Amino acid sequence: MGERAEARRSEGRRSAGRDPESRHAGRHEVGHDAADPEPAPSDDHPERDLGLSLVDEVATSRPERRDNRATKRMLLVVAVAVVLAGVVAAFLALSPRDVVADVRAASDARPPVSVEYDGGGSASVVVSPDENAGFVEIAGMPTPEGGMAYQAWVVEGRTGTHSPLDPFEPGTGSGAVGFTGLKDVATVTVTLEQVGGTDRPSSEPLVSIDVPPVE
Repeated sequence: MGERAEARRSEGRRSAGRDPESRHAGRHEVGHDAADPEPAPSDDHPERDLGLSLVDEVATSRPERRDNRATKRMLLVVAVAVVLAGVVAAFLALSPRDVVADVRAASDARPPVSVEYDGGGSASVVVSPDENAGFVEIAGMPTPEGGMAYQAWVVEGRTGTHSPLDPFEPGTGSGAVGFTGLKDVATVTVTLEQVGGTDRPSSEPLVSIDVPPVE
């Protein structure tokens, strides 16, 4: 009994020598963790802000993408129209103009000015100021001999220069050929030339027709 009592007294002395703070440290830390409240939700939470930002970005980027696609389609349509207009213009520029048909169809075509040919038949000139063009037509003139064809010329009023037109069909005394630059033309003549035509008249005119002045 004496030994056990002595042991209890020694244990009591060792416990009394401990730091009071250390004795209560464990209890204090556990109590503190249990008592601390959880953080309150905040409207400024980064994750929530990120979600809202993504929603705003998607909502604003979709209309922009639609606008960009509409703009691209419009530009494509304009580009195609420009290309087609260029193709049409090039085709018209390369296609030979039917001057005779244009003048015949013109609403301002002047009445024919005709001259009789002594050998038979006649030649006439029709002009259109709006088309700035005209044509000379022969009808019923004698059929040229072999190797020869009628050819028309336009004579400039200021210089008297003769410019050749396409020859009429060989072996015939009828047909029409057109000319342009009406304002510079004073007279139209017809001669008899070698088949294929020439650059200068080789004979005197068979007929000469004065072209009415055009303002």
